[in-house]
Amino acid sequence: MREESHLDDMRAAIRGDFDRLARRRGGQELMQAPPEPDEPETVEAEPEGVEAAPPRTSFLARLLGR
Repeated sequence: MREESHLDDMRAAIRGDFDRLARRRGGQELMQAPPEPDEPETVEAEPEGVEAAPPRTSFLARLLGR
């Protein structure tokens, strides 16, 4: 039981830290998931005449010539 009590105390202290930080920061959101977009994002096509970059390979693969 002693360990659970210690964990509860630590959780309460961390919650208090975040509460104080949130008050100090005002309207800024802390530790929040980003809002989901209302509309799906569209993927823009690459402009013509621009070549795609070659796929990246690891240092070892380049060293071995693969």
